[in-house]
Amino acid sequence: AELHARGDLPATPAAQRAARDALARLPDDATVLEAAASLARRHGDRQATIARYEALAHLDPKRPGTLGHLTNALMHEGADRVALLARYELQFIDHPDDIVTRFVLGVLLHYDDQYARSNTVLRPLVGRRDGEDRLHVYMAMNDFNLDDRDSALARLERVAVGPRPDPDVFYCRAEIERDTHRTRAIADLRRYLASSSGNDASHAIKERRVRK
Repeated sequence: AELHARGDLPATPAAQRAARDALARLPDDATVLEAAASLARRHGDRQATIARYEALAHLDPKRPGTLGHLTNALMHEGADRVALLARYELQFIDHPDDIVTRFVLGVLLHYDDQYARSNTVLRPLVGRRDGEDRLHVYMAMNDFNLDDRDSALARLERVAVGPRPDPDVFYCRAEIERDTHRTRAIADLRRYLASSSGNDASHAIKERRVRK
């Protein structure tokens, strides 16, 4: 019951056992899965984090933020991106209609500097995963890297006015405008820090870079 009610339990051995027990009893409960995934992330159990966020993304495709958490776990510092890309390329061949596989492959292609192909893979998700700001963040940065600055900014502007924008919306808009609209870029970086610090999906290395 406590795991179901709270996602901020300390990552103690007892809490880990409670998470495993809850998942065994309620494997299709999205709240339990989300809490258990967050617990695994804070405990440093990357494989459990990935497995639980993947399961959650398949169980509740419209749950905001889940794919962002999943890609954060996959793309941790030191991750073998070549092996990940090969794995998801094969999964995509076998399951082209799988939303999770398509999203992760699009993200991996972005980080492999295959910006045009990344957008080709991600584009069918527009209208299906519009609640996932990270979709638009990656597509915007693909556009920017393909020298289409206007399309990149327009996409970020649309999601920036949402009820709870992903902090990376402001980080990426600042990256695009740092040499042309420095005042707004600085304001966006401050907004990024304000909304990212302490966030369950925060990126500590990126935050330290911004604070410098």
